[in-house]
This record gives sequence, C-alpha cells and structure tokens, in this order.
Amino acid sequence: MLGDARPSTEDDSDNFVTSVYLIMKSYILQKSEKSLLYSMESILIVLVSALLFRNSDAGSFTWLQWDNTVNVVEGDTAKLNWSVRISAGKTWVAVNITRNIRDTTGPGDVDMIRRKPSGVEILLPERGADMDLDVQANLNVLNITFSLRNISRKTDEMYYRITVFDDDRDSSLRYTKLNVNVPSSCDIHPNTTTVNETDKVLFNVTTTGNPPVYEYIWTHPNGSRLTANSRLTFTASRQDTGTYKISVYNGVGNRSVCSSNVTVQCELMHLLSMVVRLYHLGI
Repeated sequence: MLGDARPSTEDDSDNFVTSVYLIMKSYILQKSEKSLLYSMESILIVLVSALLFRNSDAGSFTWLQWDNTVNVVEGDTAKLNWSVRISAGKTWVAVNITRNIRDTTGPGDVDMIRRKPSGVEILLPERGADMDLDVQANLNVLNITFSLRNISRKTDEMYYRITVFDDDRDSSLRYTKLNVNVPSSCDIHPNTTTVNETDKVLFNVTTTGNPPVYEYIWTHPNGSRLTANSRLTFTASRQDTGTYKISVYNGVGNRSVCSSNVTVQCELMHLLSMVVRLYHLGI
C-alpha cells in the first residue's frame, strides 16, 4: 500500500496552475471589452482560492514543525524532530526515514528505518544498532523523533527525508540537512630540528576539522606569542632554542595543540663540530 501512496509534488501544482490559466484565457477572449475587467477579477479570485486550498495540505497533512538543518559533533547523537497534523478521520500507517546526498527523491536514496503502529522495521542493517524512530500520537498530531548515534561526517552528513503515510494512501514529506562538525587537529613539520645561528627556520602546520580552522596561536619557547597562521618563519638566534607550540581552533570542541623542538647552535660550536668532523675524516 505504501508504494501506491500519492505524495504532493510541485509538478502537480504547476500543471494545475497551467490548466486554470488556459481556461481563464479562453474565457476572457469570449467576453466583450465592457465586461473584461469584471471577468478577470472574478476568475482571479477563483484561481487564488483554488491554489490556497490545493497547497494548504487540507484533507491530508499539515506540518507544524520541522528542522531545516541540524548540527551535530562527530561521534555524538543526532536528533531530528518533526511535528505533523493529520486531518480528522484519518490515521497514520507508517513513517519512513530515507537519506540522500541531495534533497531530492530518486537515485541515491537509502531507506534507513520505518515505523508502523505495530513496531519498527530496520531497513539499513549496518546502522540498525545506532537508530531509533519514535512516533508519539496526540489525537491527530504526530510528534516524530529520529535518533542516529555514533555520527560520522563521512557517512552521515546528508539530507534526511521523512515521509508520513495515512490510511487513505496519501503521503507527505519533508527534508532535513544533517551537518556534522569535526573538532580541529594539527600536525607540525618538522617536529624537531637543529639549525645554526642566522639560519632560516620554517614551520608548516597542516590541520583537519569541519568547519576549517580559523585561529592559529603560536607560542615562543620564552612564552611570548608569535604572529603567524599555518606557516611560521624566522631567522634563528641562540634565544630561539626550545619548544614551539601551535594551538589551532575551528569553533568545535577543544583546541588542538602540537609542538616542535628547535636547537640553535652558536657559530663557534658549529665551527668546532666541523673541525672535529674533519679530524675524524683525517683531513
């Protein structure tokens, strides 16, 4: 029965408007100029009234609340909520949750879970342990919550479509976009280095996270802050020996910190090490 349901579509509304327009045009052409204005006003009222009735979900479903977007941190639990009223005299027979990378029906649809008054049917077995679909019926109003645990951005950041079916083979749907945020992380290159005085030192930091990292805080071994983003460069002096730290943040969770150790050799020590090396080479 569910496969024969008749969901409302924008194409149906477009065809309806076109048909009414053609009828109105034919009718107006038959009228004299004297009654043209009156005729147009009358038919316009009929057209608007018909459209309001057609698009009001009258006789089937009225959506009271739904989430256009839901934001959740990776690893947490996402909860998507909807509230819909079914017209008097009708009862709900099923609620389906389907997801897709686009807010359309068709190729790419993945059915996840279905609830009927008799119970839940898992349609995506590999996520079965992570899903719940709760439907609370208060008279003719359904309050629906879909829960998805252990969220992964790679697999779960999609559009989720809810479709509600009644016992008269009618259905109605809504879309919710699930955005998965990921805390920032960083990696610094090189993570340890030895240089000579007056040498150029260059640090590169790579980051991950969603949204992208927007804040970089560098700290010198002496505790002072340095001005830089994902790249830090300076000319080495003996005061620059120590541990450099970089703290990155993208607004999600905690900051991520990584560090690199730098050893700066003075010119004299550099010369002595060269002499020792040459001596051992017998030069």
